[in-house]
Amino acid sequence: MDSSDSKEMQSSDPHTFSLFRLVRDQARISPEVLAHPYEGSGTTDDPYLVIWIPEDAGNPLNWSASFKWIVTAIVALSCFATAFASSAFSGGIRELVYGFHASTELITAGVSLFVLGFALGPLVWAPLSETIGRQKVFFATFACFSAFLAGCAGVNNIGSLLVLRFFAGSFGSSPFTNAGGVISDIFSA
Repeated sequence: MDSSDSKEMQSSDPHTFSLFRLVRDQARISPEVLAHPYEGSGTTDDPYLVIWIPEDAGNPLNWSASFKWIVTAIVALSCFATAFASSAFSGGIRELVYGFHASTELITAGVSLFVLGFALGPLVWAPLSETIGRQKVFFATFACFSAFLAGCAGVNNIGSLLVLRFFAGSFGSSPFTNAGGVISDIFSA
């Protein structure tokens, strides 16, 4: 943490973080978090019990209602975009058959491989989101998803198109895998 971060924490309301800081600073460690008397002694026999401190701005349950709904809308739109990309491909099958001089069955494999990616991607993204955090997984996988779909738009052979569709489905499955976790993190039951 550099001196500008320290000044930002001291000058701002201790119970809120800026949107920029919520995205950039994954740890979100404030002076209150550092000074909190956690239970335990830090030994193997008596480890620290890490909990959310009261009024911690890093706790998603303490976010404002409007910010929670903005995050919910972003997650919902990312799920919509991925679902739309899975089936939008089928609208251009006739043009793809003509453009690639391939059979309808082979072109339809683009939808099948995308859905196969939906099945295999969650095996990686769900545990990874629990390990390194949902936000990092969302950003990285959605960027890759977008890149693979952009590659599909510029490809000039059917083999490359099918491979790119598979990887787009794999990376695009992340919003479906992690949306429930995001919602349960920000809203109490």
